[in-house]
Amino acid sequence: MKETTLLGEKINYTVRKSERATIPRVDVSIRGIRVVLPEGVEEDPENLLQKKAVQVVKSKKEFDDYKDKIPERRFEEGETFPLLGEDHELVVSSETEDNKIENGRMVLSAQNLKDSSIKEELENLYKKKAREIIEDILEDYQYLNVDYNKIKLKNQKTRWASCSSLKNLNFNWRIVMAPKEIIEYIVVHELVHLEEKGHSKKFWSKVASILPDYKERVKWLEEHSPKMVFSEEDY
Repeated sequence: MKETTLLGEKINYTVRKSERATIPRVDVSIRGIRVVLPEGVEEDPENLLQKKAVQVVKSKKEFDDYKDKIPERRFEEGETFPLLGEDHELVVSSETEDNKIENGRMVLSAQNLKDSSIKEELENLYKKKAREIIEDILEDYQYLNVDYNKIKLKNQKTRWASCSSLKNLNFNWRIVMAPKEIIEYIVVHELVHLEEKGHSKKFWSKVASILPDYKERVKWLEEHSPKMVFSEEDY
């Protein structure tokens, strides 16, 4: 890890050589700042950072603000986790063989935890509920007559959903933390993508014809996404 000062602010960064890079660049993400240099190219990383100081500092602040909004959750009994937009208390019970959701609680079986962890079992419970909700929503939108192949739940870190060239619908299981109407928007977004690949005017027009209030749902997702971070491993 290296350190420099940009616009009066101390900045930590790393440097990486890349065979695929064609020009020197600075990547800023929630994980930090990285200077990427093409193999065989001599460039002073600090000079590059100084040239891009305004954008680098701005992007860093945006990611720092985002991280500040992420709840510090512990994977232990009594902690709360969001599900369908509502906080649920985490409970461990020796009276059930299966993990379940009931009465505003996420109940994990003590038996299951003998060979697993609270984090793993909670993630499994989220995935099970996510599939259930997504399948229900897809059932509601059968009238669109959009052809898709498989539904896959993935551990995506940079997107909520995607669709593949094989017409598979891929969903980040964390979307089940959001209210159902937000999940509905994400599902509809991908269904429309199966017919309209890019984010063209035609694409958004079609989304609007299905969900006239989609912009409000997008705004909710942008504002509340930090609360849908499951653990530090997500970023």
